[in-house]
Amino acid sequence: MSDGRTQHGLRSGCVYDGGGLRYPGNVGTGFTEAMLADLMERLRPLVRDTSPFGTAVPALAARDARWVEPRLMGEVAFTEWTVDLVLRHPRWRGPSSALHMSISEYDGPVARSSTTSDVFNAIAEAHRREVLDALIEGEKAVGEIVNYLSMSQPQVSKHLRVLSEVGLVRCRAEGRRRLYRLEAARLRPLREWLVKYERAWNDRMDRMDDYLKALQQGERQ
Repeated sequence: MSDGRTQHGLRSGCVYDGGGLRYPGNVGTGFTEAMLADLMERLRPLVRDTSPFGTAVPALAARDARWVEPRLMGEVAFTEWTVDLVLRHPRWRGPSSALHMSISEYDGPVARSSTTSDVFNAIAEAHRREVLDALIEGEKAVGEIVNYLSMSQPQVSKHLRVLSEVGLVRCRAEGRRRLYRLEAARLRPLREWLVKYERAWNDRMDRMDDYLKALQQGERQ
C-alpha cells in the first residue's frame, strides 16, 4: 500500500508454489476516490512494520511503502506477464468476493493454477514442449526463441513464465539481455513415470516374441 495525497498504488502480491507471496509489481490505476477511501479503511487495521512478501521487493517500489497483512483479496486486470514475472499494465478491478481470508486459507485454490503446479501439467501444452525443444541446443534469448518457433513474443514470454515456475527453465542476465536455459534434470519425474510403462511395454513385447517363436516351432514340426 502506498499512501499519499497525489499518488496511490498497491504493492500487489500473488501466491507462489512455495506458499508465500511474490511481488509482481504495483497497481496504480483503476481506482476511484470511493475505492481508495474504502481500501484505506480496510487496510488501516492491518498495518505491519515489515514486508509480507517472500521475495525481494525492488528498492524503488519499497520506498515510502506502508506494509499490511495479506488478508484482503482483489482482482487486477493486466495485459500479460513480462519475462521478469511482473504484471504489464495492471489495473485495479475491485475487491474479490473472498475478503478477509488469511493466506493459509487461500494459498492453494485461489492462486495456484494447474499449469504451474507440476512438470506434468506444465508440458501438457504443445507450445511449451516446443519451447523446451528450442532450448535443447543451448540457452537462448526470448527473441531467438521467437524466431526459432515463429511464435509471438507475448506467447513465448507466457510459456517461459510457466516453465520457469516449475523449474524446467532458468534465466540469467547478461547485460540487458536475459538468457534462458533448459533444466533437463527437472524432467526426472516424467522419466520415472514413463519407466513403469516402458517395463509394461517391454514385457508385452517379450510375450509376443515368445508367442511368435512358439508358432514358428509348431510350423516346423
